[in-house]
Amino acid sequence: MIQEKEKQNARFLLFADFSVSPEKALLYINDMAQNPNKVPKYNHLLMQNLAKQESIKEKSRDELKTMAKERVEEWNRTFGSVSTQEYVMMSQQWGIPVDDIIDKRITPELIKEILDFFVIGQDKYKMKLAVAFFTYLMHGRQAGLFLPKSNLLVCGPSGSGKTYGMQVLSKLFHVPFVTIHCNSLVQEGIVGQNITDGFTSLISQGWERDEVERAVVCFDEFDKLFDKANGKNSGSYNARIINEMLNIIDDKGEVEFRKSYEPNSDRIKLPTKKMMFVFTGVFDGLRKDSEEKKDESDFSTRKRITGFTPKCEAEVTPRKEESVDDDPTVEDFVEYGVKPEIMGRVQNFVFLEALTEDELVGLFDLGAYSPFSEFEQYFSNNGIDTVLTDEGKHTLAKLAIERKLGVRGLKSLLQQVLLEDMYDLEVGEDHILRVTKEYIMDNLNK
Repeated sequence: MIQEKEKQNARFLLFADFSVSPEKALLYINDMAQNPNKVPKYNHLLMQNLAKQESIKEKSRDELKTMAKERVEEWNRTFGSVSTQEYVMMSQQWGIPVDDIIDKRITPELIKEILDFFVIGQDKYKMKLAVAFFTYLMHGRQAGLFLPKSNLLVCGPSGSGKTYGMQVLSKLFHVPFVTIHCNSLVQEGIVGQNITDGFTSLISQGWERDEVERAVVCFDEFDKLFDKANGKNSGSYNARIINEMLNIIDDKGEVEFRKSYEPNSDRIKLPTKKMMFVFTGVFDGLRKDSEEKKDESDFSTRKRITGFTPKCEAEVTPRKEESVDDDPTVEDFVEYGVKPEIMGRVQNFVFLEALTEDELVGLFDLGAYSPFSEFEQYFSNNGIDTVLTDEGKHTLAKLAIERKLGVRGLKSLLQQVLLEDMYDLEVGEDHILRVTKEYIMDNLNK
């Protein structure tokens, strides 16, 4: 029998293809259930059909909403209900905000459910991001309310998905998103990239002024603004850049930027109260320093209570183990070198762990969102079917962990593994490319 996950992925694709009636979609799904060998061909065909829905781009937003409503009513009559994932797929393929078409109330829980389709693991991160993004939506839609800040600081190893979840939500809800790379910033007035260039880029992409007022702004590699000396953070930073940042992220802040990249371009000044600011960085050593500090604090407390000295440590009652999921504190970030005024404007932060082998393997089961799907399409368009075996998935995951590639690195690893066959497109008489452990290691060792 066809795996339930594959049936679901096929149904998501079928729902987003308005040219396929619900009745015909049901026939496709039943056929795949009875003939599992047809699943790869069906999925490739469905993806190709979705890519050909050019007429969708010619529809207005109101026309698309009407079409979506009709599609949902038809689908409900055949399948009983439309899942959140199907709404997400429609939003992506039709280019329409997910909150325009979904018949469920937008809540932090629903936002996390959406994130679950794209981000494997990292539940604490997804929960905090969901609350922060929901608060941001409330700021934009209900003026005058006194609400918590929606700003978020995310730290963790490279490739753990610090910015990906935010990019997904911005795209699905059709809100402007810009990444400002802190490792290459210069202060205003000096030649080079500065903070305000990010807002100029949003205008150049076609976003209107009132839309930019509700932008999501990600300060990536935020930790790079703080210098390190002898392995410890010196607490020094480019004060002028930090002060520019403070003026922008303040509750009553504003940003002034050029309308275009032309030297004599007009300038635009906008309030930033409705914006959401996300700060991301590796913050190397912060987690370790934080846990060491907890250990020292815990022992000193026990010493005061019991009267033991360090040489009697073996006689002290063992301490209760701290959870590895405990996030760093505001004090940890300040000690690292982050200016207290910035931490006062963030308040919400979370630490991401590197993904485990099983979590990385789970990425390959995300259907159209799998890092392998693009390569499937590449070979399919050239008459070749691909099969990534379970052993192959685990091999790729182990290699990604060993090489510290993270999620982003999986695609580059796949490119390296598949390059030769992508070049000559010769995979034997059956035209099926089987990506096994042996295939992966042989190609990497060549």
